[in-house]
This record gives sequence, structure tokens and C-alpha cells, in this order.
Amino acid sequence: MIIIEPCAGLGNRFIALASAYHAARQLNQELCVVWKEETVLGAPMEKLFTLPETVQTVSVKEYGYKLDFWGQLRGQHVKKKYQKKAEAFLECDEVMNLFLEQGTDGVKKLIEQKKTVYIKATNPFWNIFEIEDAFSFIMPVPCILEKKEHVLEKAQGKRLVGVHIRRTDHIESITNSPLELFVDKMKEELEMVPETYFYLATDDRSVEEELREIFGERILTFSEKCLQRDSEQGIQDAYTEMLCLASGDKLYGSFNSTFSVMASKLGNIPLYVVKAE
Repeated sequence: MIIIEPCAGLGNRFIALASAYHAARQLNQELCVVWKEETVLGAPMEKLFTLPETVQTVSVKEYGYKLDFWGQLRGQHVKKKYQKKAEAFLECDEVMNLFLEQGTDGVKKLIEQKKTVYIKATNPFWNIFEIEDAFSFIMPVPCILEKKEHVLEKAQGKRLVGVHIRRTDHIESITNSPLELFVDKMKEELEMVPETYFYLATDDRSVEEELREIFGERILTFSEKCLQRDSEQGIQDAYTEMLCLASGDKLYGSFNSTFSVMASKLGNIPLYVVKAE
């Protein structure tokens, strides 16, 4: 059995989930997902997506003893119970290093040698980017699909290009993916197809305002989104944005952003990382 505990944000968790899912399928192993609610991702799995019936799921909460003493205590107890079942336990950096050094073969050997393996992960540890439709087993719940359709209603029947501009807490994206380069790329798209619409996902209101001044009604956004990642609505809205970006013909993304990568993979569309020379 493979027990996977996806960690960090939504994009990283999807990568960890897909790695475990395809490893389990190819090695004929049972799969159990330990899904945790915490300050960086405050939503239960059932409010976001469903997995195939063959996958077991366990939910825990880890908001810390100060914010939720009993929830944290219960969550730690449940995780320890599953960890005790495992003959091998790998932290995020351990499984990442194993994959980097030995590839899929190294991970495969470990899983086949142990009856049960517990893996915490934020990065790929299986060849998921070589698998067609690798994330299609993750099915968004109806309310998120409905939100996506509502946000993109104006662009129905039109050409859509995704634009993901990461700011606030991501220094690498700010430094390597300046706004003026995104503007240049968007102008090029309009020169090719004047009727193009852009779905803009950004965590910076000033970026949205500036692009609206330049491109006007060609900019589509999820105006009512919640940016609080410790809330259920915030994570639902982040997932909705990811699916909106995935709905375009192509995606212009930010440097070193897992969110950009995941949006392109969910939509099977080309990703162009906007990066300064």
C-alpha cells in the first residue's frame, strides 16, 4: 500500500497526488490519501474534488494547538496511526532526493520492497509529466465547475489566453517575471487575433487595475474571489482560478510558479513562462 500525504499548496498537492496515484496503478498497489486542512490550505478534499472510488481517503486538521487544540491532537493521532502501519516513511525532501538521484526506478524499488510506504510530498516522485492526461483522475466538484463557467461566460465562443501573474509573497516571480513583459506578450496576442480575451489570475489588485487600463474589457477576472488560503472559500476560489487558466488556448505564467505549471497540465495547454533575459 502507498499512503500519500500531499503537502504545501494546491498545485504541489496535485503533483504529489498524481505521483502516488500513477505509482499505485502501475505497481498494482492500494492507495490511501491523508488530506490535511491547515493554514496554507484550509479546505477539506470533498469541497474541492473527488477521486476514484478505489482510492481511500482520510481527513485531518493541522491548524496548530493554539488555534485548534483538539483538532490538532486528533489529526496527529490519526497520522501517527497510519505512519505506524508503514514499513518505510519518507519526508518531502527524502522522496524528492530519491527521485532526483534514482528516478522512477528508485521509488519503484522502495515501494516494491515494503508492504506499506508512507510518503509526504510536494514535488513529483513519479514520471507524471510523461503521462497523457495525468491529472484527469482528479474531478472538480460541481460548484467549482459552475463558478468557472460563470467567470468565463463572456469569453464563450471566443479565443481565450490565460495570464498568471504571481506577486505579493513570491520574490522570484516579481524579479524574473516583470509586468511589462506580460503586457508585451498580451499585445502580441491581440495583434494576431484582435478578438482575444485574457483570463487574468493575480494576487495583486494593482496589477489587475493596470492591465484593465491597457486592455479594458479584454481582461476577465474572478472579481469576487477570496485570497485567504486558510479558508475553505479561498481554496475553492484558487482552484476555480486554476481551472479558468486551464481553459485557454495557451498560458503565460510566472517564473518558478507551481500554480502556473498545474494550470497548464490540467488544461493540457502550452505554458510560456514570462521571464526577463
